[in-house]
Amino acid sequence: MKARVWFVPLVLAFIVWMALAIGSESAADPAPTTTTTDTAADPQVIEVDRTLQGRNVTEWHAVAARYLQRARVLRRRIRIVIHSPALQGHWLERAFACVHDGEGSWTANTGNSYYGGLQMDLSFQRTYGDWALRAFGTADRWPASVQVATAIRAYTSGRGFYPWPNTARVCGLIR
Repeated sequence: MKARVWFVPLVLAFIVWMALAIGSESAADPAPTTTTTDTAADPQVIEVDRTLQGRNVTEWHAVAARYLQRARVLRRRIRIVIHSPALQGHWLERAFACVHDGEGSWTANTGNSYYGGLQMDLSFQRTYGDWALRAFGTADRWPASVQVATAIRAYTSGRGFYPWPNTARVCGLIR
């Protein structure tokens, strides 16, 4: 049981570590810098850093492609961690799977200001899944495991199943 309690903070620490590792790799690329010259004739002359001078559009596209590739790698690593089967079969996961059956698709965005398979509104997402809201956007873009983890966080903070009164009642989770 204790291994499950420590799994979520461990995963979050791993994600932060990976983000920092990707960020430190990108620090090796030269950043565009400008310096003014001490030319007495024209003090408005700006000299561009020599490492960036002479790059054409194709080279700049290559730099942008490297950054995009690093972002894709980071997203792929986060997806692997998020879809880990470490908590599969926990009774809360089964309970929220039942709630999901009455709420809608995991990618639901019907325009009623509720998102995802557990129909979470923005204030719920900000309170219990703020990191996922920043990383993925609204809950309709979150993986199902992140939506369930957010619901479990709300449940353990004292909300219980009351954010889903009708479907939780149908599932026999509340009276």
